[in-house]
Amino acid sequence: TVGKTRDEIKSNYYEHPTFDMPEPLVENMEIINDQLGHSDHPRALNDNSNSYDTWIEMPSDNCRLSARIWKPMGNGEKFPAILEYDANWASLHSADEDQKRYNYWSSYGFVCIRVDVRGTGDSDINPESHIFDEHTNQEIKDCVAVINWITRQDWCSGVVGMYGKGRGAHTALRVAASKIKPEALRTIITVNGSDDKYKDG
Repeated sequence: TVGKTRDEIKSNYYEHPTFDMPEPLVENMEIINDQLGHSDHPRALNDNSNSYDTWIEMPSDNCRLSARIWKPMGNGEKFPAILEYDANWASLHSADEDQKRYNYWSSYGFVCIRVDVRGTGDSDINPESHIFDEHTNQEIKDCVAVINWITRQDWCSGVVGMYGKGRGAHTALRVAASKIKPEALRTIITVNGSDDKYKDG
């Protein structure tokens, strides 16, 4: 991929996929409902009108992180939020899986946000503060900034949970255990995660 633009990489991926998209996980909504306190009655599903892309600007250096948001149907309501913060390219590698999972979760009354870590996917790269390793302090600070941004949005009830698998699960565990954990972060759901990078990374 050296020397290729992001559009060229995407084009080649869709013409010659390197792996099959996994079927979406069947999650137990009772866990999320218990921690974030929302309805267990699905709303009407909509595949298009309740999802959109946006930028989240980091306060430390104005680096922009790419985010895709799935909102429940309903105007003027405030909802708890579920964040997935990962380095897997959201608009490429996990797009189909994300659409199925988060469209489903949003039908239960949660705003779902999928964010690319800085320097990965569609997020910006700042050479002066670029992340050259996994699970750095900068990555954790960015995640905290993202959570704080979420709580300031007019659609958020002020309550946030995190979901992650693999590297995203590592990050969720580190954010939840960090000294700068936002008060708004109430729960995390991790799949294949660990808090010991040396042993399990």
